[in-house]
Amino acid sequence: MHCAEVLSNALTRLVRLPTAWHVPRMRAVIVALFVLVLPVVASAHVAVVPDQSDAGGWERYTILVPTEKASPTVRVVLKLPMGMDVVAVESKPGWQGSYNPFPIGAAQVEWKGGRIPENEFVSFEFLAWNPPAARVIRWEATQWYEDGTNDRWGGAADPEHASQTTLKPSSGAAKGMHRHDAPHAAADKKSPPAVSDKNPPPAAADKKP
Repeated sequence: MHCAEVLSNALTRLVRLPTAWHVPRMRAVIVALFVLVLPVVASAHVAVVPDQSDAGGWERYTILVPTEKASPTVRVVLKLPMGMDVVAVESKPGWQGSYNPFPIGAAQVEWKGGRIPENEFVSFEFLAWNPPAARVIRWEATQWYEDGTNDRWGGAADPEHASQTTLKPSSGAAKGMHRHDAPHAAADKKSPPAVSDKNPPPAAADKKP
């Protein structure tokens, strides 16, 4: 049985659960799983979601890693674009996650030490600040197997399996603000106005007893 069939059967069982699950919101979640996850697993390559985010903003990225080979997946590496700063890498039981910011231009996130058997998939997450400029990120990943072989996904050499995220231009008050300035800007908004001769505090006599 292929990965797509495994996932399809699992989601079908969810739909057939008691009526408490059959509410509009739950149906929407199940449909979203079919739309986002099933095509990725069916095509059996490493993919990254979401497909859209804000330039200069933070994002929670998910890497979907299916295995269709007889040999289990034991390691996955995702190359990061220039200008992306990783805040945290998911701690997945049985796996060792890491963020390697150097060398410059070759930063990556990696998970290793676990096993993804044939016809199964695992998702890995990381939090990151996006590059400040609007652009299209074309992800590149390498998947290693227990037998020592590997597959490379995405990039210019593999357009058929390219996974990409479009960074939209920033908008609103935060446009043009550097990510490290945001905490200071928030603090300034909470600070009370300064008291001066031109802006004296209300006189005590004006207060009602």
